[in-house]
Amino acid sequence: MLTLQTVKKVIDAVQLLEAKPFRFAKTMPAQAHWYTLRREWENSHEFSEVAQIVRDYGEDEVYYYRKYICFGANGQKYWTMGEEIEKTTLINRTTKQYRGPYDFHSATYDSWYERGEHKREEKALLDCLGNGFSDQKVLDIGCGTGWFLDHFHIEPEMYTGIDPSWGMLTQLVAKHPEFVNSLKCCSIRDFWPWEKGYDVVIAMGHSADYISPSDLEKIRFLTTEEAMFYGTCAIDAAYASDLFTEVFPDEKVLQPKVSKQIGMHHGLVAGKISEL
Repeated sequence: MLTLQTVKKVIDAVQLLEAKPFRFAKTMPAQAHWYTLRREWENSHEFSEVAQIVRDYGEDEVYYYRKYICFGANGQKYWTMGEEIEKTTLINRTTKQYRGPYDFHSATYDSWYERGEHKREEKALLDCLGNGFSDQKVLDIGCGTGWFLDHFHIEPEMYTGIDPSWGMLTQLVAKHPEFVNSLKCCSIRDFWPWEKGYDVVIAMGHSADYISPSDLEKIRFLTTEEAMFYGTCAIDAAYASDLFTEVFPDEKVLQPKVSKQIGMHHGLVAGKISEL
């Protein structure tokens, strides 16, 4: 499990990676990726430390019958070729692709929630949230097609939305084009931002079910001391598993924190992040 210290360590490593030059792998254009070389880093020890973090916090992926450890960060994934760290000469990078049919369903996603039952749930949720977010810095986890932006006024520089579906984000941008630079196509697990100091964290559409204990520790690091969390978890068995992506964590750490039922299917988690 992540700690506040390791979160800071990983974010520092991601900042180094994102600041370094990467060159396109011209010999493999069909498998588009980029790489950075140890010899082009001013500090070889820093390169080794970052390569170790890629190994320590990545996940196994199989490519052409070979296993690699891939580390996701802010819409990208990084990997080495598997040599000992001190013998590692390059770190690769490419766009991370997330599994799941949300892209396919994104064009009609909003229409699913136009039915009376969902509208009643939405009204109950809006009554709980109030309207005081305009002057606060908001992190919207699983922002989807932009439910939060549909209902609340906020300036783009005060908002960050993350979602692993390009299709869902495309629908959000179609409705709210001024927020195009406020979005990251990634999961909360792979979100390692340069900035922090969020005042409010939103996780609607039962996005709170995706938050693991490590993710919650990361959220604590990224938020202010008085920051508030508002999210929904599924309380109906039919909604309690994710048939789309099957990436729920083993421990739904926020499920026991549900304080109020919202409609038939969802429960609201609301409170100070420091107390969750």
